[in-house]
Amino acid sequence: MDKEKRAHLGSRDFAVNAKNAKLHAQFHLYSGVGTRSRGFKGWELGRIAARPTVIYDLSGLPLFYDFPVRRGRGYVGFIRTAANKVLGDPVVSTQVTPLGWNMNAAQNELRKLMRKKYSKYTTKSIKLVCYSYPKLALSAELVSRSKETKTLLMDVGDFTEIPPEPGTPRERLGQVPYSLLNDLPEEWEKSGPKVWKKVNQETEDLFRKEKKLDPTHMYDLASKERLEVIDQVLLEYELIKLYTERVLDFCCHTGDCKDHECFCLHPQENNVHCARASAQMMLCYWRYCYSQHEIAQAFGAPDNQGTSPNAIVPGLESLTNNCFDATRHNTAGWTTCENEIKERRPFMSCIPGHARACAGTRKWNIWIINQPQPRYLYIFDPWPPNTGAIYWENFNTTNYSTSYGMYTLERRTTNHA
Repeated sequence: MDKEKRAHLGSRDFAVNAKNAKLHAQFHLYSGVGTRSRGFKGWELGRIAARPTVIYDLSGLPLFYDFPVRRGRGYVGFIRTAANKVLGDPVVSTQVTPLGWNMNAAQNELRKLMRKKYSKYTTKSIKLVCYSYPKLALSAELVSRSKETKTLLMDVGDFTEIPPEPGTPRERLGQVPYSLLNDLPEEWEKSGPKVWKKVNQETEDLFRKEKKLDPTHMYDLASKERLEVIDQVLLEYELIKLYTERVLDFCCHTGDCKDHECFCLHPQENNVHCARASAQMMLCYWRYCYSQHEIAQAFGAPDNQGTSPNAIVPGLESLTNNCFDATRHNTAGWTTCENEIKERRPFMSCIPGHARACAGTRKWNIWIINQPQPRYLYIFDPWPPNTGAIYWENFNTTNYSTSYGMYTLERRTTNHA
């Protein structure tokens, strides 16, 4: 990102106050609990951390505020909000599984890497950055005695070193660093802040009017009473009545039949296996069981290299002996996403440099002037390696404005016996 654009996006007009961000995180927790959304069970007992984890863009500007949600002695997930108004809608995503990586462990590994490869350098600063959404790394600014500077990027999930030069994430899925803020379409610089301000004003008005939603009051209540307060407010504003959610489930066919999840998270086995792990999840849903190594072979990609997007469609079809018709959509339209889930078909959501699987949608059937319809995808993300993550991702944020493809795995009638 050039200096002029960085100064522009880093101005006060775009910066988000952490206090405002926390308000949006708090309401998002309430709305997830009140609608009984998947993954939010027990979150009425959750407490949002007073201070967020600040995540920076590769440009050096604050990008996200991550608010951990604690329940009892442990953390059940976190709510990611925008730290820059250009991102538009204030809430980016809500992860309903634990973090999946450890900051202390990552910092220790960074020190080991610096001693091993960069002993002639001293550290100017270390930041937590989003180097390829939503993947995170520790970024260390290094300087030598001769004043030579260098940036060291290390993935916090598996501690691999990331090449610091911005890549071309549309060509390959894997370790491709890029600046999310720099990649935004220019029109977002005007539309994003307008959306953020509108949503922020309405959220502030709600908390100002509904004093009982104040966390200090809610934390004094028992679990049942908290639910009653949340339900009362959401019913008053008809937010429950207007809510729709669909997640891939199966019926157990018993007298007391309840929905059960039948889509499983498969973490990627290394830092470049995101497309293979996402394909593994989709194929597993249809009972085609393959290892990530076998899927890599079908995609024509070595185990230590990322996957070409062009290899995914033929690779998926070959793995099912052409019993399935895999389709690539060059635009990630909401209607297409929603219809796939209605037809009980999981799909692969590919954003620049990264692939995830999707197994659900949720939305509020309301339209508000100057504010996008609230819509979310239920993402099964194979990153971090060996743990993965499940989260509700806001479809109205910038990830989909810069998206270049969405893949679906569609069942069809075949002539095979």
